[in-house]
Amino acid sequence: MPENGPAWQKLVRVVLRPTPWVDACRDAFAALDQKPVCRHMAGDLWAAYVLLTATDLEPVTEEQRDELGLDNAGLHILAVRNLIDVIENIEREGDGGTWMLSEDGENEEGLIFVPAVWDWIAEFIIGAPVVCMPSRDVLLVTGSDDEDGLERVAEAASDVYEQDEEPISTTMLLREGARWVEFAPKR
Repeated sequence: MPENGPAWQKLVRVVLRPTPWVDACRDAFAALDQKPVCRHMAGDLWAAYVLLTATDLEPVTEEQRDELGLDNAGLHILAVRNLIDVIENIEREGDGGTWMLSEDGENEEGLIFVPAVWDWIAEFIIGAPVVCMPSRDVLLVTGSDDEDGLERVAEAASDVYEQDEEPISTTMLLREGARWVEFAPKR
């Protein structure tokens, strides 16, 4: 990682965003002849690289990434390291194998990208981690082999998504090794 880069490099984060957000961002930046850095994950979900500002999150552009001397993989590593540096206390709320993870209301949308979170949560679930992020501050978790948990997560995600002003998605993701894929429930 760049050691003597610009001060703003410590503000780079990775967050989960839906396709409409990515499309709107790309359209807005096209007018400026710039491109935001985003990576498709699964379904309607993307990893979006952003700068944490005093009031909002601003997309990282390819020009800014290049200024750091990084490719997309290097930017991802930087963003995850920055997130790990500020995480203080992840809380697990819920019971019966269905959980909501929280971390001070600011970092939930990046927790999906922190591998240690999924090593830790594995002891509380049945099967591989399945997550859903219906809003920026709600990260729901259960196990792939927990039929009741999967149903509870789907129902809760739908409720939150419908009520949120800036919803993310009701798409459920399954952790396979070190990556996330769209979860297809067993029939």
